[in-house]
Amino acid sequence: MYIFDAPLKRWFSQLKRKLPWREATSPYRVWVSEVMLQQTQVNTVIPYFHRWMERFPSIKDLSNADVDTVLKAWEGLGYYARARHLHKGAQFVVHRFQAKLPEDQKKLLSIPGIGSYTAGAILSFAFKRRFVAVDSNVLRVIARFFALPFENTLLHKKVEALLWDILPKNQPYISMEALIELGALVCKKVPLCVKCPLNAHCSAYKTKATHIFPFKKKRFETTVLHRLVAIIDYKESILLKQQTSGLMKGLWELPYIDTDIEQIEKGEAVFMELFSLPMRFMEKWPCISHTFTRYKAILYPYRFRASTHQLLQECTWVKKLRLSKCAFPAGHRTLVHKWETQPTK
Repeated sequence: MYIFDAPLKRWFSQLKRKLPWREATSPYRVWVSEVMLQQTQVNTVIPYFHRWMERFPSIKDLSNADVDTVLKAWEGLGYYARARHLHKGAQFVVHRFQAKLPEDQKKLLSIPGIGSYTAGAILSFAFKRRFVAVDSNVLRVIARFFALPFENTLLHKKVEALLWDILPKNQPYISMEALIELGALVCKKVPLCVKCPLNAHCSAYKTKATHIFPFKKKRFETTVLHRLVAIIDYKESILLKQQTSGLMKGLWELPYIDTDIEQIEKGEAVFMELFSLPMRFMEKWPCISHTFTRYKAILYPYRFRASTHQLLQECTWVKKLRLSKCAFPAGHRTLVHKWETQPTK
């Protein structure tokens, strides 16, 4: 479709962003960038991408790393399952495909953590194949351009089918990446239609209906969690627990218990009763919060000093010098850093 493709490619050649994964493009670099960019802003990803490539320059390097090292490199990006999937995926690629990502959709989809979008992105951007890669940016552009009256899964299928029809045979990978870029920079949730190279033929723009398309998804309500958190130290060590399942699998956290708003002032008594450990209460710190998936956790920190190095079930004493190797969720990392930098009392 010339009216669609020619102006899109001209716009992309002039205004595309200079991004590190677009330089020295390789299947591995595309894979890592696409996983990092899931639900994360580009400006946040860029420094992580640089550090990741320095630490794990190849699939084999990533495969050989232990999971704690991988999670530490990912620390702060959130959605840690992405890092675990990258690690498992790298090990799979080393053992199954001789450390090279295959140029085949079915084989790519067999790799842990790679879904249809990521497979399409690798085939399009790295292997220069005519393949579709439909993310939220592409959904907005195509849904508005054609005024598609669908939502959710059905919209995704309609957009994917349309793209297979309209992607050109000549440099289709440029058009595919240009659509993603257009959605990110121009056809945003609140679109900048006057800057859009496609506005002359955009159905939603011509009918002043850009606010309607794509049809809005139902939003999930954020669940607020109130958590009493214990900062328990003994000399140069602090008591931590490494999660073995769930969203935070592999991450280290301070001991905590979920509670209700009425109990947050009783943290001292709760922890003194909970831990069979001789310790004294030191102070209560101001609460902090961090968000993950559909949750907002409000942490109420209570600091204690133990008088013995006694072992506790599921918890581990971690020396201050070792903390740099531990990956933490955002809120717990903030509290541990505060403990590290406070003078010893």
